[in-house]
Amino acid sequence: MKLALLLTRSGQIAIGLALGWVLWESGRPFLGVALALAVAVIIPGVTWWLFERRPPPPSGAALAKEISRDELLLGHHEELLGQAHPETLTSRNNLAFDYVLAGRLSEAIRHYEVALTFAIHVQGPHHPETLTVRRNLADAYRRADRPLAAACLDTGPRTDLRGGPEREGPPQESDVARSCEVARSR
Repeated sequence: MKLALLLTRSGQIAIGLALGWVLWESGRPFLGVALALAVAVIIPGVTWWLFERRPPPPSGAALAKEISRDELLLGHHEELLGQAHPETLTSRNNLAFDYVLAGRLSEAIRHYEVALTFAIHVQGPHHPETLTVRRNLADAYRRADRPLAAACLDTGPRTDLRGGPEREGPPQESDVARSCEVARSR
């Protein structure tokens, strides 16, 4: 994706400079410079500003509204789909992310830990969603000034977070803590 964007921007700059050069050589230097700037700089800048830049994260009342919406959504997902459904895991991850933005780190960590244990059980330890939840949990641990727990997730075992063979049945919430103990003992 980034390569395609780089090629697009390079092409715009090349076209802008070529058109500007043609007008410059034909005796219209000011029009050439204006066209080169418009095509090579202004149009890509405006395109980025309008369509590609990230909006700022919500704060204040907007964040509180988003948290209440995500709490309601998580409740509905748990009731309709069950705790281990991938949509429920995504919803729990989103709610925990909003808690981090609001500074409610203990609640965020609790939700990330639950999401990670179910993600490992349902999707496997190498699934992209599981890795996203793992990175988010490590970030929440760092923000909560728990660098050992964050390092455990960053350098812990990658094949099975629980530190043992696959088990039948639902995962336990202590699986993440147990995996850190296993990682520290190695």
